[in-house]
Amino acid sequence: MPREPAEMRAAIIGNLPARTGRTLEEWVALVRSQGPQGRRERIAWLKSEHGVGHGQAQVIVADAEQEPGYTPPTSEQLLDGQYSAGKAQLRPIYDRVAEVVREVAPQAELEPRKTYVTLSRSLRQFGVVQPTTRTRVDLGLRLPGVQSQGRLEEAGSVGSAQITHRIALTTPGEVDDEVRRWLVVAYEQAG
Repeated sequence: MPREPAEMRAAIIGNLPARTGRTLEEWVALVRSQGPQGRRERIAWLKSEHGVGHGQAQVIVADAEQEPGYTPPTSEQLLDGQYSAGKAQLRPIYDRVAEVVREVAPQAELEPRKTYVTLSRSLRQFGVVQPTTRTRVDLGLRLPGVQSQGRLEEAGSVGSAQITHRIALTTPGEVDDEVRRWLVVAYEQAG
């Protein structure tokens, strides 16, 4: 199953003719000539008027809004964007979290998005790593039913709606046994 954003996009594009009867280029031309203005309106229009799936609609609208020759970012480019400029000093924290995730959760997928990295197991999200401020990376975890304790706090606005808790990290050294333990709990609950 494709995991890189570019691979997922390519799979959706490759399946468009069989699933929708039109190529990406045909859909883009239709959106540009007959579709409403605005990203959300275009996505809703494709879904309601043409029966296009949500992921397909997102790809179509993204292409309709792009200049010719646009190439979506790779995972590494997304990571570089998260940890650029005023947040570059936080990259070692992310690197340490990623290292620990690979150690304790061998089946985990680390999937960079624009503002955070999703941690998932079998397509189920169990956490996120997000450079929230210029001085802090938040490790968001999906721990339903777990009480906040110690460094484990309520998630607030970290990651997606599935994330229930967070651990604030300001140095790579804070990725310790407690963090490791909570990662294992979240990972196992996702299995």
